Amino acid sequence: MAVASVPQGGGRLGIGMRLALGFGLVLALFAGSTAYAVLQMRAMERNMASAVHAHAEIAARASAMRSSIDDIYLNALLLVLSTQREDIDFHQGLVEQSRGLYQRARSGLVSLTHGGQDIPGLAGALGGLAQAEGVLQELERSIRSRVDAVRGQGDVEPDLVVIDHFAGTMRARVEQWVKAVDPIVEATTAAGRERQAHASAAAALAQSVQVLASVLAILGGALAAWNIARGVTRPIGEAVRVAERVAQGDLSLVIPRGGRDETGALLEALARMQSSLGALVREVRDVAHSIQDASTDVSSGNNDLSQRTEHAASQLQRTAGSVDQLSGAVRQSAQSARTADGLARNAAQAAEQGGQVVLQAVQSMQDIALQSRKIADIIGLIEGIAFQTNILALNAAVEAARAGEQGRGFAVVAGEVRSLAHRSDAAAKDIKLLIQSSVASVACGSALVHDAGQKMEGIVAGVRQVTAAIHEITHAAASQSLGIDEVAQAMNDMDQSTQQNAALVEQSAAAAQSLQSQAQRLARMVSAFQLADRVAGR
Repeated sequence: MAVASVPQGGGRLGIGMRLALGFGLVLALFAGSTAYAVLQMRAMERNMASAVHAHAEIAARASAMRSSIDDIYLNALLLVLSTQREDIDFHQGLVEQSRGLYQRARSGLVSLTHGGQDIPGLAGALGGLAQAEGVLQELERSIRSRVDAVRGQGDVEPDLVVIDHFAGTMRARVEQWVKAVDPIVEATTAAGRERQAHASAAAALAQSVQVLASVLAILGGALAAWNIARGVTRPIGEAVRVAERVAQGDLSLVIPRGGRDETGALLEALARMQSSLGALVREVRDVAHSIQDASTDVSSGNNDLSQRTEHAASQLQRTAGSVDQLSGAVRQSAQSARTADGLARNAAQAAEQGGQVVLQAVQSMQDIALQSRKIADIIGLIEGIAFQTNILALNAAVEAARAGEQGRGFAVVAGEVRSLAHRSDAAAKDIKLLIQSSVASVACGSALVHDAGQKMEGIVAGVRQVTAAIHEITHAAASQSLGIDEVAQAMNDMDQSTQQNAALVEQSAAAAQSLQSQAQRLARMVSAFQLADRVAGR
């Protein structure tokens, strides 16, 4: 006997389950990469917004500290220059007010930076600021001395020695005090750049994960498609070849067991059919030999016609049963394809929602950049005010020069105001540079988020293509199911016609009285399938 080399089927899993698992793995990888990308984008957005806000707040408080230091020194100088008690009390109040503003700004800066514990180098900068603040105590002693003198003597003349001390040593120490604020801003700026670097690294990692997940999804989908195609087409092709051999009358073929899926069940059904046909053919052949001598020409014709008709009826019945089984398998595959189509649509919707989240992140980054530019405009306005103050101080110095000896004290004040205007302008420029650096950082972050948005669009397009492919599979499976139903209906019609022909043959066989018992026995044996003459002839 010939042995067919039938490949083992797809294992224990059915075709529908393998389709669901293959495409489910692809969709799960796409959904996981999308969720990871969304979480990374949200975290990066929060970090960038926090960094920009912290930089702006620290810069504002540093500017307030510098302004308060200048106000303290200016009002202390004016208090020393004043000769009337009302003016001295007025400037003393302004000194106390400026000192309160300085302390609030300093406390806010320390609170924002958590005392310098989270930012490298900030603790040393705060220590340097504390040392530079020692000049404040000397200013307070000079103020108390002047106030005590006024209270004891009434109106007094300016003390030129004190004025020279303020214009020389005290001024230099105040400038050092102002410069002690700069290391704090520099340390926070360096920390901001480091956070930006971390955000860029997180964005790069998210992109790498997305690319890796896409590659894995593509490889997994290709492997699943190859495995399913190999496990379905080869067993079915072999089953077709076996059926052709059986249709040609070769019942000596040995069909091995297949797998446990639908293709394996088909091969087992073919093996059972072959075994039944072989037994039936052998028995019909024996019966045919026993009645050959007793048959007449009419009985031989009726028997031949009866055998052919019953053979056709049996063949049609078995074929109709096989078609019914195949129809059920096709309907099951169509249902699995529809389930996979629904999963693909859900994944496509999730990917589109991830793309919308990335677009919202881009809009948020643009809003942050707009707010930074508004802060830069405000700093420009401060620069303009400093410039106008410088011009007014210059004019006051000219007028004091014209006044001669009587305007000497006023000239000193005008010079200090002008110096303060220069420092205010320099501080405004420093803040402007910081804001511009923040704007550049936000622009970089916007570019990264925009690039991530483009990657998300690519993912959405890929999921849509997978959804379209599954939809086409669903449509093809539905068409196959409809075609199988039409074939089953045609087979039923042919079976009814064949049964009618068989009834006519039985009526003709009743005329052969001498062969009635043997004809009935032969009809019962070949009612399912008749192949006696063809097998015997081979």
